[in-house]
Amino acid sequence: WLLCGDMGRLLDFTENSTNLCAPYLKSTHCLSEKDCELFDSKKINIGIAWRSGLVNGRRLHNYTKLSDWDSFLREESFNVINLQYSDISQDLYELDEITRSKLKISSIDLQDDFAGIGALINKCDLVVGPMTAPIVQAMAQGATVISYGLTATDRWNFSLGLQYEQYDSLWYKNQTIFRMRKHLKEEVVSVIKNHILTNN
Repeated sequence: WLLCGDMGRLLDFTENSTNLCAPYLKSTHCLSEKDCELFDSKKINIGIAWRSGLVNGRRLHNYTKLSDWDSFLREESFNVINLQYSDISQDLYELDEITRSKLKISSIDLQDDFAGIGALINKCDLVVGPMTAPIVQAMAQGATVISYGLTATDRWNFSLGLQYEQYDSLWYKNQTIFRMRKHLKEEVVSVIKNHILTNN
């Protein structure tokens, strides 16, 4: 799906090698009537993931928590659809009841039903999250994607940017990336939120 880590360097790609991948996935799966009702035509429908399915103490530093997205979920112009795979019961427990109700959860198996996930992505106006499976799938489908990197050192797959820098993906023209330092992770939500409100 996407060259990461050292692969770009090994293949002599540079920051001038833009749009190296074109969207190539197409989902023709139809959502159930119940799942279609999760979407709101009067709001910006945003698919969201916030972490990997595999999280330990070290990896957690590279991701946000669902609770970090409280103000994002409460934004009245947003209708937020869950794309986070794996068990999210603890993530939901950490939210208050009102905020929890703002996250729309489908009946689709987000761990294994890639066709179903694709149908959800097709209905979203944009998709937000770190570089995990649903975000990469959204990029490959041609969806408008906003992703972020939380890391202490520069990695080529997130380009050569410094903190707060916004730049277009080297891989897909439909992806915008925000590069943030680990210790500023609490600010990534407000940066992305303001970007969406300004550009929609």
